[in-house]
Amino acid sequence: MAADRDRWKERGEAAEMENLAMHSTRLFRWSAAARSLWGRVR
Repeated sequence: MAADRDRWKERGEAAEMENLAMHSTRLFRWSAAARSLWGRVR
């Protein structure tokens, strides 16, 4: 039972890290696009 709980915890943490990485890459892409757009506007 404890092993199952640990496995679920590990899986949850891995999913959380994946989610965080996805969000950070999306944010990075968005900021880069905004910066290039801003450079074009000025």
